Amino acid sequence: MTATTPATAADTSIPLKVQGRALVAAGFGQNVILTTVTTFILLYLLQYVNLSTAAIAAVTTIITVAKFLDAVADPLMGSLIDMTRTRWGKLRPFVLFSAVPVALLTGLLFTIPHVDETSQVVFFGVVYLLWGFAYTVCDVPFWALIGSAFPDPAMRTRVISNVRAFGAISLGLATLGLPYLAAAFSFGPTDAAGWTRAVFLIAVVGMGLYLLAFFFTRERLTEAKTRLSVGQLFGTLFRNTPLLLVLIGSIIGFGRNIVQAGGAVFAAIAYGKDPIYFTYIGAAIIAGVVIAAFLTPLLLRRVSAKRIMIISSFAGALLYLALWIVGYASLIGMVVFILPDRFDPRDLPGRADHPDRGCRRRRRTAHRRPQ
Repeated sequence: MTATTPATAADTSIPLKVQGRALVAAGFGQNVILTTVTTFILLYLLQYVNLSTAAIAAVTTIITVAKFLDAVADPLMGSLIDMTRTRWGKLRPFVLFSAVPVALLTGLLFTIPHVDETSQVVFFGVVYLLWGFAYTVCDVPFWALIGSAFPDPAMRTRVISNVRAFGAISLGLATLGLPYLAAAFSFGPTDAAGWTRAVFLIAVVGMGLYLLAFFFTRERLTEAKTRLSVGQLFGTLFRNTPLLLVLIGSIIGFGRNIVQAGGAVFAAIAYGKDPIYFTYIGAAIIAGVVIAAFLTPLLLRRVSAKRIMIISSFAGALLYLALWIVGYASLIGMVVFILPDRFDPRDLPGRADHPDRGCRRRRRTAHRRPQ
């Protein structure tokens, strides 16, 4: 991390409107990858690789460890960006060279070999840790690139809002469509091979769209005055009280991620492998996000974001309690109570924090996040 002089004007060789559209498309592709992994990886391992309960417990431990490693990797990625000097800038090279590894590793996560279960868990662990690192390399520069390409705060805010809005659309399309795509590529009853083919296709298309951020954007140039060491970097982070509060809030609110991370597994166990149930439940989640996207900005004119977040958290707890009382036997009850729970300002376009929605929506430092 460095202190920098004021940035020069953005390169205008590519119109800002074109750059904005490229970033929206890139964010769409990136979010498809993220949704695919966070929503369906446990379903794939449990229902199609047929891992035992003990193996699934080991897998969830690996995923948890990876989350903690990610918290360390993010600021280190910021320092690596600061040390980068290329003719393409210091952000766009990471966009270019991370696309293929992310696509390949995403497909490999859904290509568990036919070996003994211990070897399968080891294979998953190695690939997942590599995938987490590769995704960090593609994610941190992407969000920083938005701030670099758009110096005007109003325009930058519009681009971020559009990226997140289309990110919600990609989440919906992946959640609703991937089970059907896997079924189609199985050429018969849905099987592990069908999921492998479907996910590789999604990975290639998603990262292909993501590469638009390299080819159709330009960075503003900055000149570093000082550079912080790794020790100074983490020392600064630990003294950043607002950031620490955000991180603590993310940890405390981990339960909100269970719906996406474990929802597909629950639906498969409770209702069988029929993809129509994913459609119903996924549609309720997406509908809630869309309604909240339009309703929350209106409420924010009269009520503070902090109060809305507190109220929505308590309301969400009550809705989940009602859902537990109704039980999964009532699909209508599931849909009715899941839909309003999606109301949360943290999940909406235009907020200051990029979602980890399951999402792996990371909380960035000011250096790497557009403000």
